Amino acid sequence: MKKLFKDIFWIIIIGTFVIMATYYLLKIFDKEFKTAIYIEISIAIIIAFIRMFYKKIIDLFNKIFYKGYEYKKEYDDKEIRLSFAYLIRIRINNKYLLIKSKRDKYQPVGGVYHIDDKAKINDKFGFYRDSNPGDANDIRGNILGRNIKKFIKWFNKKTEREITPDREFREELIASELLPSEIFSELNFSYFDTFYKGVNHDNFYNTLQLLRLDIFDFIPTKEQERYLANLDFKNKKIKANLYLATNDEIKRLGVSEANDKQIFGTQTPFILEGFKNE
Repeated sequence: MKKLFKDIFWIIIIGTFVIMATYYLLKIFDKEFKTAIYIEISIAIIIAFIRMFYKKIIDLFNKIFYKGYEYKKEYDDKEIRLSFAYLIRIRINNKYLLIKSKRDKYQPVGGVYHIDDKAKINDKFGFYRDSNPGDANDIRGNILGRNIKKFIKWFNKKTEREITPDREFREELIASELLPSEIFSELNFSYFDTFYKGVNHDNFYNTLQLLRLDIFDFIPTKEQERYLANLDFKNKKIKANLYLATNDEIKRLGVSEANDKQIFGTQTPFILEGFKNE
């Protein structure tokens, strides 16, 4: 977030300088050049500015609007697999609480958003749920490329779909009895950021895929905070299913000198502050 504000600051500063320079150039040459020449000077300066800072401007645009999603015209008539999910960042004493997935990798608590009425969404965008395991109303399915932008606009309106991450928190941590329901009956979350991965070829599904991840912070009550800080990792069930990971461990996906195998899911680093989506 700090880098985003820094980029905006420098673009404003440089833009202001260019405008002022253009204004004074027009004043200096006022008696020697006609209006057409003034316009040409202004355009030349603007083009130079855009060329100098093209990448920064594009990066900034992506951060604000798409968080890494770049659409190409060639996708128009291709089927793209969408998977729109959320991850919950649970921080305990400068570490992150992760849960073991079905693929035997530790990752943040979270899952795929649900649609209220999949038939209605199919009629609107031609989106249909694929045959992979999961809930029938998961936003995990296929759509023609030309309809992706319309789908994202609909999704961002937060209507006709699940909008909070509490369902997966309850299913993965409370219903599984990893956390007590009496202490975690009240759940509060704060939105952190959104990232897109893709469009790229997914080897597991052998198709083009666009993955969206919304990151939420779990905001514990004082009682919940105390309970989490004292989680008993000697307990067999907790030890088998939960992991407290440091920032550095997540960056390396659990690979170290003592362990050459990846133990964290590839989506896990998205919860880190300052994560850069390459």
